[in-house]
Amino acid sequence: MRIGVALCWLLIAVELLRVVPALSRWIEGAAPAYPGQYESRLLNAVSGVSLMGALLIALSARYRTSVGRLVYWSLLGCSLLALVAQMLGGW
Repeated sequence: MRIGVALCWLLIAVELLRVVPALSRWIEGAAPAYPGQYESRLLNAVSGVSLMGALLIALSARYRTSVGRLVYWSLLGCSLLALVAQMLGGW
């Protein structure tokens, strides 16, 4: 279980580190390399971090509480919405 938790934290950190350069270029107003580049990268990060966060809650004792289950399902819903937005946006 500790390996799973460590792996989730590592994947969250990698995902956040991958989105930082794209967000900084977007804030600076740099032109994207292809249409929807920045939005796609942001939605990808949202879905990845949400899924890993939900997995962290599922691996911990927090899932046994009602608040933990609410946060778990909220994170899964957020990830699903990001994936649907990415699919419908054509990115």
